[in-house]
Amino acid sequence: MTSQKEVLSKIALARTFIKSQKTHKDGTNEFSKYNYFTPEYVESLVTKACNEANIMCIFNLDCDQFGYFGEVITYDLESCESLRTVIRTEKP
Repeated sequence: MTSQKEVLSKIALARTFIKSQKTHKDGTNEFSKYNYFTPEYVESLVTKACNEANIMCIFNLDCDQFGYFGEVITYDLESCESLRTVIRTEKP
């Protein structure tokens, strides 16, 4: 059975994959005159990295009595072990 430590190891593998890619900012903000990574481009990189590491990430935005929070659940597709990460923010 895969432990959460191994799920973290696969997340590290996915990060390494993304860092090894030649990236480019594919969007331009004409008003403020700067380039940025579009959400579609980031999603493409993350999907390729997840495929490389054999993991799947699901993001949920939710709200409770303390405010909004984002939740990322990372699944190891070989064992179905998961790792849950919660991020609190003042604004969604």
